[in-house]
Amino acid sequence: MYYIKLLIKNKLSLLSIIIIILYFLDYILDIIYPQYLGVSNINNLLVFRVKDYLIPIAPSLISWHLYMGTTYYGIAIFPAILASLKIDFTVMLTSLALSVITGFFLGYIALISNSKIYRRAILYINRVFFDIPYIIIALLVLFVVRPSIYGIIIAIYIAWFPFYINRSYKTGHKNIKDAFMDIMPYIISDMGSMFGLITIITFFGFYYSNPFIVDLGNIMNIDGDVSQYISFGDWWIVIFPLIFIIVFIISTSILSYRIKVVLNDKK
Repeated sequence: MYYIKLLIKNKLSLLSIIIIILYFLDYILDIIYPQYLGVSNINNLLVFRVKDYLIPIAPSLISWHLYMGTTYYGIAIFPAILASLKIDFTVMLTSLALSVITGFFLGYIALISNSKIYRRAILYINRVFFDIPYIIIALLVLFVVRPSIYGIIIAIYIAWFPFYINRSYKTGHKNIKDAFMDIMPYIISDMGSMFGLITIITFFGFYYSNPFIVDLGNIMNIDGDVSQYISFGDWWIVIFPLIFIIVFIISTSILSYRIKVVLNDKK
């Protein structure tokens, strides 16, 4: 409670907390009550079609479904963006949980272990992973595993857990609670980073075989590309989804920074 009170006192961190909570509330609603979006399920982007037109419709105030316009096939962007959190946040949270658990304990064991062989082996393997950009690792894994939701979870997990080995080991805390508290800010900021990575992967179509799966990157990618949208004047197809993800990334970054400040002040 002490840390929460300090965070709430800061206006930026309070705003970030509110925004992150709103995203997660939307994610929960996507799972338990998709009817708030006006559909019975959110398994396919085509359920968000508001017109039979194939070409995009500009943003309009006629209906809340059209506040952000439509993409190709008449798919309403606003409800589709909200619905995309069901898959994107599930992938993000699963990948993050696996990365934190695996990386933290491997690094923590290396820190407290009396075995020099184990410590050197873990740190050497970790160094090898760090020499390769994590995006490259994720893409390489995606080419090996089956192109599916499970595939992207595995890919991000393998690319990300070395970060937590390094972070856990560098805390220098042999008390597991203190060590975990030191990596807490990274967990918050990594939510935004992973969300961005998922969007990049799906936008470029690296793993989804279903062109209408409800995903943020997939919404922007349908039947076109950025240069095509811009040249045709259909800017809203890319801009609104980008704003949606940037707001979340900035919020997690601000909250992560404020947590670091609070933890350092406490020390």
